[in-house]
Amino acid sequence: MNNNRTIIKMPHITEFGLEDDTSLINIYSDENPVLKQNENCYFIFNSLTDAHIPMIGYGRILVDKYISGMDKNYYIKLLKLHSPDNVINKHFYDKQFRIAGFGDNISKMILQKMNKDKLQKHPIFVIHSFFVRNTAEKITALHNDYKKIIYYDLQKQLRELELI
Repeated sequence: MNNNRTIIKMPHITEFGLEDDTSLINIYSDENPVLKQNENCYFIFNSLTDAHIPMIGYGRILVDKYISGMDKNYYIKLLKLHSPDNVINKHFYDKQFRIAGFGDNISKMILQKMNKDKLQKHPIFVIHSFFVRNTAEKITALHNDYKKIIYYDLQKQLRELELI
């Protein structure tokens, strides 16, 4: 069994609402393999507006790039939204996302407001390997754990706000 791990230092509330001292560890194993180009996967992503609401997408990896050591970014073409309809309607449509193109055409990063037409063009998201899994069950478990981390962070920020 090959166990490599990735540690992510997340900035305070920019991408996923985590504090500077919070580390997320991605352990590659037989249960959580390194994924490759052209594989389908599930991933966690969020809008820039609602950074505290993680959604689940299903897509195809167009490109996989090592960014340092075992850290990997995946360029994933969104094929289907895997979150509940009420979450999609409230936190996907008419929200702004950072994407890297549409369809199979990777471009420079752009900000894009999403609607049903844009969804049908299959936006491409750049997702860190920590937030990518190969099954719906695994991404759902990660999503549930990740929501707890966000909830804890938001509570901590509210306590800090009360002190000023």
